[in-house]
Amino acid sequence: MAGLLTETPLSPEQRDFVATIWQSGETLLGLINDLLDFSKLEAKQMQLAEEHFSLAGCIEDMVDLLAVTAHRKGLELTTYIAPTVPPALYGDMGRLRQMLLNLVGNAVKFTEHGSVQVVASGSEPENGRIWVELTVTDTGIGMTPEQVSRVFQPFEQADVQIGRRFGGTGLGLSICRQLAELMGGAIEVQSTLGVGSCFTLRMPLGVGSLPEPAAQSPLAGKRVLVVSRAELTGQVLGRMTRDWQMDSVVLTAPEVTADQLGELAPFDVMIWYVTDLDGEGLGWLAGRSHPKLVGTKMILATNMGLVSRVRQSEELSYDAYLVSPIKQSQLQRTLGQLFRTETAVQIRADEPPRVRPPLPKSLRILVAEDNLINQKVIVRQLQSLGYGVALAGTGLEVLSMLEKAPIDLILMDCQMPDLDGYETTSRIRSLEDRCRSQVVIAALTANDSTEENQRCMQAGMDAFLTKPVRQHQLEEFIASWGAIATQRRECFCV
Repeated sequence: MAGLLTETPLSPEQRDFVATIWQSGETLLGLINDLLDFSKLEAKQMQLAEEHFSLAGCIEDMVDLLAVTAHRKGLELTTYIAPTVPPALYGDMGRLRQMLLNLVGNAVKFTEHGSVQVVASGSEPENGRIWVELTVTDTGIGMTPEQVSRVFQPFEQADVQIGRRFGGTGLGLSICRQLAELMGGAIEVQSTLGVGSCFTLRMPLGVGSLPEPAAQSPLAGKRVLVVSRAELTGQVLGRMTRDWQMDSVVLTAPEVTADQLGELAPFDVMIWYVTDLDGEGLGWLAGRSHPKLVGTKMILATNMGLVSRVRQSEELSYDAYLVSPIKQSQLQRTLGQLFRTETAVQIRADEPPRVRPPLPKSLRILVAEDNLINQKVIVRQLQSLGYGVALAGTGLEVLSMLEKAPIDLILMDCQMPDLDGYETTSRIRSLEDRCRSQVVIAALTANDSTEENQRCMQAGMDAFLTKPVRQHQLEEFIASWGAIATQRRECFCV
């Protein structure tokens, strides 16, 4: 409901109140999920799923979730995926993402100044498998040797004061360790009090596709100058461009003059990374005006707020803009477009461009849910997408409504009185065997286990949505399944 409320007209104060309610709910949900996962692991009932996925995509998506928090704290958040990581891997992406989100989330939470860096690398493939190493390094509060010795113990935090200051259950790292071991891997930490921590996660994963053999990059030989006021980001950008066989020069300094840049020129492209546009920052950017840099392609990398300001400036114009934290896929596409080449390095080669299909204009949707609050939330979410909704509170009501009118799509709660969602779906499918129409049915369940997913599929459901369902998840589901539902649209007969 808090998510829906943000879509209504609100004053700044009201929006702040809603954001607090939303964050409190998310925190509580996180605590509950931690307890459930810990219970499953302790009972040895945790099931792993296997699917093809992009590690680069997993890391970049995870960073998107934490970018705003890192920016508010003034932290430098960087990621680097080495060329040794295959474009496609095979394993439990969901659990790997869970571990990464916990490690990087902790790094951002416990770091007040400085940086958080995520690096991924891979070993030589052997028998279709590879060891992937993920390191998360921060400049946060750090830990003593005694604190390190118990950091992976359940319900433990570095000390009581830290628990009171930062919150949490103390289960996250314990869950990470148990998940890593369940997947055949390991996790370790090195830390110095007052300096920071480095968590290393090593995981064996299947290889979905091998890295392309070393070949001439379309960007090979292009000369690039990276100018950054932040040393770590400058180093990372240098590594990325060198991976693409570019002649990369990195200049990290608080101030850069036009004469300094003129001495290093010429360049094919310059990447400027700035964190602010105060008087000093504007003067720093003025160094680009040297005559030897005329004709050099210019890329500005900064946060979203500054990108908007620069685009409105008549004095500062650029050929392209990058929003930090800078992603390799984002940078490679930008360079490829500037030089009109093919993409420099396909670090997400297994994934097609994310173009969401348009939402179908008309769908006949039935929500089968006995909980009144859940009914209200889902109905409002669907209405905000422009759909009318029919409601049923029991499985028997669903069957009765299908006899009276055709339905394209059903959101089916698995736990309903009289007739649960599984049995209701089975009956619908048995009736459809005598007809030409097949309604799209998506499970609504709070249980996201593999067993639950399999049970829903065996009952005849098409898709699986975990409660609480987010607005964007519902929209993505309808975009994916709406067209299928429209194609299936015919008379439902019994």
